[in-house]
Amino acid sequence: MAVDWVYSGLLGRNVGDILDGKSFAPLRKHVLRGAGRSGRSFCGNISDRVMRGIGVMLILWWWGISWGQESRAERLKSLRIALITEALELTPEEAQAFWPVYNARDAALQRHREEIHQHYLRLRGARSSLSAQAYADSVSALYFRLWEGEASIRKAYHERLLKVLPAEKVAKLYLTEFRMLRRVLGEGGPPRHDR
Repeated sequence: MAVDWVYSGLLGRNVGDILDGKSFAPLRKHVLRGAGRSGRSFCGNISDRVMRGIGVMLILWWWGISWGQESRAERLKSLRIALITEALELTPEEAQAFWPVYNARDAALQRHREEIHQHYLRLRGARSSLSAQAYADSVSALYFRLWEGEASIRKAYHERLLKVLPAEKVAKLYLTEFRMLRRVLGEGGPPRHDR
């Protein structure tokens, strides 16, 4: 209710109107509504400056939530791109050839992982109809299928990467990815680029 009122009161207005206080007339009426018999509300002396402050806080809160939900994955992806670019010391020409191949490899790995995940969800749904041994064998088979599939995708894209980057930079890429994984898992410090 109150959230709907805040959205309807603030959305669709430009920021200048909001900061000028023009959008706070509904807020002021809402806060001042319900005044006691004396005709004064508990906060009847709220100044425009305080109202603007409340409005700015609401806007910042809303933007903060939006940014927080922007996606942790997007922020990690941006960080990964920056770390890889720095570690490999890519020239603009190399970067232009490298990133499409790298992104295609990443997409192929994601599709493979999603496929395995969907198989696992179906298997988990059918768990009650399987014996404990059959379930364990099926989970183990999915585990090996995941890693074998990833290895074959990585091997296929290794050849493509060698066509766009020197072997030394491809090796640096693998070491950088390994160090990033260790860091995400909490097993190591920041990715090093010197080795």
